[in-house]
Parts: sequence; structure tokens; C-alpha cells
Amino acid sequence: MEAATPRVTFLDAPLPFRRPAVFWIALAGVFAYALAPTGDGISSVTDKAQHFIAFATLAGLAEATRALWKGRTTIAFWVLLAAGIEIAQGLTPTGRDMSILDAGASFAGAL
Repeated sequence: MEAATPRVTFLDAPLPFRRPAVFWIALAGVFAYALAPTGDGISSVTDKAQHFIAFATLAGLAEATRALWKGRTTIAFWVLLAAGIEIAQGLTPTGRDMSILDAGASFAGAL
């Protein structure tokens, strides 16, 4: 009788293959939060600071996990991501507004 093949999961992958996934999971979380319906509007941190902190965290993860390329491609990625989130907010009925200042704060955080 032949032995069953063990099931391989994400956690069984070698560490270099798992690291970039941390960045992409965090990016999905930021994108989901950015498109979530607005709450009561009460926050101890201003909107621009939230954008800055979220993108600074993503950029730190991207650097630590080597999830992105270097140079102009990376800059283009951050610009398109910041603009894309703002455009998506403007197109979805979540109570969020599109703002060039939010995109600027996001991009500044990524730098």
C-alpha cells in the first residue's frame, strides 16, 4: 500500500518565499480598510496621518521582505497605488471621498 503524500501549506514553504506574502497580505488589508464604509468619523489620528502611517508601514514591509523592485518601478507602484485607492474610494458608495491630498500623504509615507 502506497503512503499518502503529505499536504503542503504556505507555512511549509521556505522562508524566502513566505516573506513577500507578509507585504501582500498587509497591502490587501490596507486596501480593504481604505474601501470600508466610514464609521462615526471620530479618530485620535488625523486622516492624512492615517494615510502616511499606513503607507510608511507598507513601504517598510516591502523593504524588509524585498517584495518590490527597486528604482523607478517602485516609485511608479506607490504613485499608482496611492492614486488607485483614492479613485476607488471616489467610485464606491462607501461614504469616502477621493482626495488628492490623501494620495499625497500616502505617497509621502511610502517615501
